[in-house]
Amino acid sequence: MKIIVATHGRFMNKFLKKDLNIRLKNGSTVKDLLKKVEKRVGLSLIHMLTSNEGSPVILLNGNRIELPEELQKHLKDGDEIHILRSLGGG
Repeated sequence: MKIIVATHGRFMNKFLKKDLNIRLKNGSTVKDLLKKVEKRVGLSLIHMLTSNEGSPVILLNGNRIELPEELQKHLKDGDEIHILRSLGGG
């Protein structure tokens, strides 16, 4: 199956703005996807996302995924994942 992934923001002192097409086996999870994305972008995203460093956000088809609880959520062909950094201002 094919999953579309977009990363936007500063992650671990590196700015990422990438749109990726990732191929996974049927029945793969969000965690499986993140492992493949880590290899492509060269960052330990799973650690960053599960430790809440900088309040990252993952959207699955526009809906926020709760971390780390939903890392085992199964994906479907054509799903879209957006990995974003929360922004604050004042």
